[in-house]
Amino acid sequence: MFDMTKSVRLEGTVKRFEWTNPHSWIFLEVAGPGAAVEQWTIELPAAGLLAREGWNKNYVRMGERVVLHVNPLKDGRKGGNLESFVPPSKGPVDK
Repeated sequence: MFDMTKSVRLEGTVKRFEWTNPHSWIFLEVAGPGAAVEQWTIELPAAGLLAREGWNKNYVRMGERVVLHVNPLKDGRKGGNLESFVPPSKGPVDK
């Protein structure tokens, strides 16, 4: 499903964060070509695993600007699997 040989850097605005099982999700708005805005859907580990790494349901907030590194979807759609996350003023966090 994901191309684990590739890594894409995304910088954008969090549209929504879902703290769920079996996977959590970040929905990200990223500047595309011209004035276009691309909607990316990023899959994260389960909420329990994220909690053990210091995350909580308020760790990512709507409207925040963040930097993500993801393994993109193989089919070319705008989505991926989280590799690492750089939230504002929190420093890098590996998944």
